[in-house]
Amino acid sequence: MSEIYNCKNSGDVYGGPGTNNQDVGGIVGELTDGSKITCSCNTGNVSGGNYIAGIAAYICANCIIKNTYNIGNVTGRNYVGGIGASYVDSNATIDSCFSLSSITGIEYVGGILGYADYNGIVSNCYYDGTVSRVSGSNIYFAGIVGYDSGIAKLVNCFATTDTEVLGSPLTTTSQLFAGSSLTPYENNHVFDVAQLAANGYDTVIKGAAWGSGSTWSDENVWKHYNDKLPELVMK
Repeated sequence: MSEIYNCKNSGDVYGGPGTNNQDVGGIVGELTDGSKITCSCNTGNVSGGNYIAGIAAYICANCIIKNTYNIGNVTGRNYVGGIGASYVDSNATIDSCFSLSSITGIEYVGGILGYADYNGIVSNCYYDGTVSRVSGSNIYFAGIVGYDSGIAKLVNCFATTDTEVLGSPLTTTSQLFAGSSLTPYENNHVFDVAQLAANGYDTVIKGAAWGSGSTWSDENVWKHYNDKLPELVMK
């Protein structure tokens, strides 16, 4: 168990292209049981084989990544994400994080997390960038979480129509997540940037009224503006 606080990496991290060159992250390769990363960021490009991420690649039980962001491009094979590559044990949390980057892989590729399993949670997260394929089939690519097993909880996350997944702009919340239809999705949105520009920020958010009793109005998490997208409150 360990805690990483206020850490920044600005250098490129390269793990090699082979499938055995795995667990490569901008801050850590593996976040062991009960560990935390808070108020940290990565601005360097990260690349390797499997389990490649902008912040932490392999996320174990009871780990927390919070108030952290990535703006470096991430390239790998399977299990690739802007913040985490995969959490594969119970009660892992990614909260109040964002990634503004290009995410590229073959399978299980997401703007925030590549693969979500067990009863973890991804909440209050934002992605804007391009999720694309290196080669192979179009299996499990999405704007927020590339694949979820149906047990993880995915809430209060958003992307914009500027985001592209496999060459297509996001238009619906179904493109934010891929995998099981059993997963509890709550209060996730795709922001139409053209409508925002034309009608004013508060007017149109994919047909949903802004702040109408939703947790999006929580000023402890999001700072709101009248003319641009919300920003995470970094504590």
